[in-house]
Amino acid sequence: MKLRYLILPALAIGGIALTVYTIRQMARPIPPPEIPIEPNASPYRSRLAGIGTIEPESETIEIGSPAAGIVETVAVIEGQRVQPGDLLFTVDTREVRQKLAVAEAEVATAKAKLAQLDARPRAEDVARAAALVAARQASLSDAKDRLARFDRVGANEELAPNERPSLVYAAERAAADLAAAEADLAQAKVGTYPEDRAAAEADVRLAEARRDDAAGALARREVRSPIAGTVLEVDVRLGTYASSGPQAPRLVTIGDLEPLQVRVDIDELDLWRFRPDGRAVAMLRGSGKREFPLRFVRMVPQVTPKRTLSGEMGERMDTRVMQAIYAIEGDARPLMPGQVVDVFIEAEEGSAAGAVDDGVR
Repeated sequence: MKLRYLILPALAIGGIALTVYTIRQMARPIPPPEIPIEPNASPYRSRLAGIGTIEPESETIEIGSPAAGIVETVAVIEGQRVQPGDLLFTVDTREVRQKLAVAEAEVATAKAKLAQLDARPRAEDVARAAALVAARQASLSDAKDRLARFDRVGANEELAPNERPSLVYAAERAAADLAAAEADLAQAKVGTYPEDRAAAEADVRLAEARRDDAAGALARREVRSPIAGTVLEVDVRLGTYASSGPQAPRLVTIGDLEPLQVRVDIDELDLWRFRPDGRAVAMLRGSGKREFPLRFVRMVPQVTPKRTLSGEMGERMDTRVMQAIYAIEGDARPLMPGQVVDVFIEAEEGSAAGAVDDGVR
């Protein structure tokens, strides 16, 4: 009994002490975490600071498909160097190839007909027409002779009274046949009339236009590089369906990496301090800090909502910015398109000198 009276108070006192210790530990302020990587510092006393995005000098060219269909070939991979006109990929060319084959056959047919007209008059055609004229002349002479013999013996009552009209008709028919043969001979000697040749030439031009239209349709399905550059991304695979239109996704991304440039977002509140002739430098983030001298190229004369985010905790999301383009001078390694860097620009002196932009010191 006495032991129980000793143990219970001891346990109570120990619990109270543990509670007090726990509360005191929880009330202690949490020390700020150590900064793992020191942020970049500006080399200029009066400066503007902005977020820069590395991009090719040609800017990033996103290429889609001008026609919808199954992807037949993919001719490039990421990192491959291409020249203007190099094939990137093709989209379902079966139907347009068939149309092109038909159109080429129509062109060949139209040109063959024109060649036939240009070959006239042929010697054999003229000879054949002349022979027909001679035959018709002989028939006409025979018909006239038979009519003359009838007239000489016409008083003979033994002859049928209706025979002379038949002979007259035969002579007139022979004369008409001779006239037709002489007209055919004249036409054979003339050859091709200008209006017939003009019609044949029009048929050739029409067939060629249809062929060119089919060739153009085939060329549109063979997507080629518009510039000399490097393939940055390939988002298309053999056998997949490629859609077209303004909302269609890009399939291949190309850019000229020699040289690189940086697109800098400058806060609209600091535009009055921006100097195009001011010195500028880009700095890598992380432990491998390195500076890259910049040369001003141009500025985009329009203020737009900010799109490039730095990921800083206190970053403003409703900022409007003006974009300035700077060329990277010297060796740009290890920069790559799409990489984010800190950019410092020498600015006008003012009350806002040394202002912090986008969390960059």
